[in-house]
Amino acid sequence: MKKRLFAIFTCLTVALALMPVPVSADMGPKAATWVYFDGLQEEIYYVTLLSREESTGPYSVSDEPIDEESCLLADIQNPALGKRAWEAFRNYQDKDGFYFIEYFEKMGWKSDQTETEIFSWIYYPPDEFKILLYFPEYDAFAVSGIEKRYAFHSDYTVDGSELDFSSAQELSVTAQKSYSYTGEILSLLLRIVLTIGVELLIALPFGLRRKNLLLFITLINVITQVILNVLLNLSIYFGGGWLLGIQYFVLEWIVFAVEAAAYLLYFSRAKGVSVKRWIAPVYALTANAASFALGMLLIYLNLGFI
Repeated sequence: MKKRLFAIFTCLTVALALMPVPVSADMGPKAATWVYFDGLQEEIYYVTLLSREESTGPYSVSDEPIDEESCLLADIQNPALGKRAWEAFRNYQDKDGFYFIEYFEKMGWKSDQTETEIFSWIYYPPDEFKILLYFPEYDAFAVSGIEKRYAFHSDYTVDGSELDFSSAQELSVTAQKSYSYTGEILSLLLRIVLTIGVELLIALPFGLRRKNLLLFITLINVITQVILNVLLNLSIYFGGGWLLGIQYFVLEWIVFAVEAAAYLLYFSRAKGVSVKRWIAPVYALTANAASFALGMLLIYLNLGFI
């Protein structure tokens, strides 16, 4: 009887586990768009991204009345001005049919502002958009051309120093992609050089001191580390830092297997060298564990997580 009850209970548990259950999750870093503004530090203005679609994430087109609390969130210093900007964005008619989806920021109000100010949309930014600025002092707009998110974290720079508010009620601004490719390339090269250097240093305690062995280790590491770090950089560029540690861990195990096999084959055939068979896999495991730890540290320092 007990066995039968246990069997029934087990079947019910498995059946419940297999039933489809709706799950909502909102984890990990989100894609973001940053716009840097130069030449407008003397102005008070508001910025939004007009969206090709009517909604993205929690933001969407709305005709609900703008309440006082919302106005306070829009402009804590001057809620009335915030409401005016909000209404101006809602009433704006874009010639290409882009939508204002109820997200904007006030710029030019910080007492310690520098030459460059930053607008940030860090939660479900639109994929295709226009940058729209509203200047309440002139009751004027400035709008960019159609732009697209080109990376997980997309950076644009707008130079507003040439805007002439006496010429028109709607002005044009140019947005330039400003992602730091040079910085990413330098970071990539630094990681490759440092990880190869670490693996060469670790070779010495294992007795791998001969020139031909070190040259072979260097060659193998140049190949594996270049492929590994390029793949990691592409992952960061298109997917951000989320799951990077897991991806890195899996790729590092593949690199370990390739290097261990290459070392085992070469060490056994190298002339004038007597290397015990266990050294190849143990050295490869030790060296890759050290380079993995160093690589993770460098990547997260570069991403600003540490």
